[in-house]
Amino acid sequence: MQSFAPLFSNTWGILVLILFFGGSIFIHELGHYLAAKWRKLKIDRFSIGFGPRLFGWKNKDGVDFRISLLPLGGYVALPQLADMGRLEGDQKEEGDESENALPKISYADKVIVSAAGAVFNIIFALVVGSLIWVIGQPSSEGQQTTVIGYVSPTLQIDRNTKVEGPGHKAGLRPGDQVQAIDGRKIRDFYDLQHSIVTGAGRTQDEKPQTIFTILRGGQRKNVAIEPVLITINPASGDKVRQIGILPATHIVSQLVENSPAYKAGLKLNDRILSVNGQPVFSIPAIREHLKKSGDQPVTLGIERDGKGLELQIQPQLKAERKTTLTLRINNEDNPLSLHFLPKYAAPPTEVPSPETRAKLILFEIEGHPDQSGFKPRIGDILTKIGNHSINSIQDAEIALKKSNDTSKVLSLQSGDIQRNLNLPETTQIIIDPVVIQPLLGFVMGGETRIHLNPLTQIRRHFNTTLQVLGSLLNRNSDIGVQQLSGPIGIGRVFHRYANIDFRLVLVFAVLLNINLAILNMLPIPVLDGGHILFATVAKLRKKGLPIGFIVRIQTVFVLLLFSMIIYVGVYDSLRWKGDNQEEHRYEILRSLYFDPAILTTSAPEPPNKSKPNLDGKAVE
Repeated sequence: MQSFAPLFSNTWGILVLILFFGGSIFIHELGHYLAAKWRKLKIDRFSIGFGPRLFGWKNKDGVDFRISLLPLGGYVALPQLADMGRLEGDQKEEGDESENALPKISYADKVIVSAAGAVFNIIFALVVGSLIWVIGQPSSEGQQTTVIGYVSPTLQIDRNTKVEGPGHKAGLRPGDQVQAIDGRKIRDFYDLQHSIVTGAGRTQDEKPQTIFTILRGGQRKNVAIEPVLITINPASGDKVRQIGILPATHIVSQLVENSPAYKAGLKLNDRILSVNGQPVFSIPAIREHLKKSGDQPVTLGIERDGKGLELQIQPQLKAERKTTLTLRINNEDNPLSLHFLPKYAAPPTEVPSPETRAKLILFEIEGHPDQSGFKPRIGDILTKIGNHSINSIQDAEIALKKSNDTSKVLSLQSGDIQRNLNLPETTQIIIDPVVIQPLLGFVMGGETRIHLNPLTQIRRHFNTTLQVLGSLLNRNSDIGVQQLSGPIGIGRVFHRYANIDFRLVLVFAVLLNINLAILNMLPIPVLDGGHILFATVAKLRKKGLPIGFIVRIQTVFVLLLFSMIIYVGVYDSLRWKGDNQEEHRYEILRSLYFDPAILTTSAPEPPNKSKPNLDGKAVE
């Protein structure tokens, strides 16, 4: 239960969850209630949640307003439309007014009351969307473009597998402007990524495929790309299509004081267009140019107030990534590599040496341990090799090379838990030195605000929801029911956004209400669209459907609906667990880098691995 603690530890997050998640359900049911009063239907109950009554009250008309045990939605009990009391397990007592004794209601009554919930959700979305229109929706330069800024040569599809980047393999280039994907027009980079994930294209041999329509050098062309499935959550096993691209960014959003760029005259909001005469579209591209130039001055081509300028800047050589140690355990059937990073007692002010005291933290595992009882975890501390205590990288190197140890046992510690592994004689130790990177001292691609009118917001959310539904129903897509979010997942999003930026809460509230409107209008028994379906069938056959038949079929679909909510809830919980694991791993990966990078006079040397984009932007 420890992983669930953050949700309940923040009063503000819980309040937002109640106001917007519970409020969206309340608004939906309020629509049904007010429409039923307008059409003079009998109303038995107004319930938020399902199941047994927790508390509530009755008004003068006898309507039972209640909060029920299961917070999975809500309903208004309208016996002339559908007897939710029977579905809740209530029994009619002798002498009670039965639905047969109630006045018949018209087809228009049924349609109006059934559709009113969705209509109120859309009205609520319009109100919240109007507020967003005024205060602005948080976004960024990268989110608002359709230009590709970086094409990754490789892509990590899970913790143990790396492949060639599909975009790179297909020939995409930085600077390509994506105009459409699979024939659908693209409006921004979020839309671009969403279209890849929800795509359903397949090659003749059943591999995922997506067709990019791009503009390159003034010419329009189609590029066929075969996305790969990336594991985005290790606990739930969620996989999505990706091709390995990042958006273009040019605008300087932050400057490090007294950095080379600052001293050379670079200013906030300058647009960086080239390095040494070569066009650039992203931080990774600039980093590649700096690696090639080493400690030599570079010329930035920039645009300032609509005018082109050039700035010559002398980079600073800085150590940004720590020395790492790898133990390569060469078992014949299952090779295993354990990667460790040093955690120093105090932030170093100069480049540490291998003998500098430090805890060695496991930050990456390649392969699958197969020895009984040895289950290493990210974050484990290397404490011993054989009889030798490990307090530095040099200690580990010496301990492994000691010739008088006939049996070397690797010991990892995590709290009170110790994990041991017998090391074979063929075990190798690899020390990757500090990575030196020429840096300039600025950040590109900062935050911005966009002001979309509420109708545009709703239209976009409608399209997004319909796109997901279409992908869900298409057997060629890689989206399944288990990847949907139920109450747990929705609650987590509200809670997370409440602690990041309240404007994100508002944006998600609009999306949620559009989702509720669309899903409830699907022609499925129990949902509002199902009531309209029954009413339409009865009108066409000019005879009402038997109430017993309606109750039985709705009972079946209630069970199916609750089963799906439980099924999705299990995956929401697994995603919760997996996200916590990834956050822990993320924090450890951040400690792989000096923060801030340490100034050095050493000559630059090529790194073994590129720095991962941990926070979406990097300092140059």
